[in-house]
Amino acid sequence: VFEDKALLAVNKPSGLATHGGSGISHGLIESLRALRPGEPLELVHRLDRDTSGVILVAKKRSALLELQALMRGGEDEGVDLSLRRWRHHDEPLDTRECGLDGVVCSAHEAATIRAACGPEFRLVTPGIRLADAAKDDQARIVSPEAAVRAGADYLVIGRPITQAPDPLATLNAIHANLAQLKA
Repeated sequence: VFEDKALLAVNKPSGLATHGGSGISHGLIESLRALRPGEPLELVHRLDRDTSGVILVAKKRSALLELQALMRGGEDEGVDLSLRRWRHHDEPLDTRECGLDGVVCSAHEAATIRAACGPEFRLVTPGIRLADAAKDDQARIVSPEAAVRAGADYLVIGRPITQAPDPLATLNAIHANLAQLKA
């Protein structure tokens, strides 16, 4: 997906382990090391075997340490903001230049990304919770209405719908509330 002097971003498919172990001899990192002997490749973070998504691999130890420190920072900012704050690049990482049509981002960053990338750039926003729903494992949640106001194009709303007593009624209520925003 992206590469510079210090960082490699790889789109990991579902089913491929990030690294070997637990009965798996090779994962993504071992395969990269075999393809690039002599390069000191280190995982910045990992994704579960069944999860697809972009994996960051540091090509320099200084990049690894800095990105890990940013990802452990005070707030749960996630990888996107960590990359935006990372100073190894001469200029900010522009996902549009990498050929992407959009990103997955928190609604907390949606307005900033929308302003930087324009109206055609698609924003997929997880962490959507209804006012009366449990926070569950989501650290930074917003309502569907707040996410749309912030600029989200697509909302990821799982458990508030699937665990509702009447999932269809819940979905219809969300849809009605969002339709009022556009009216």
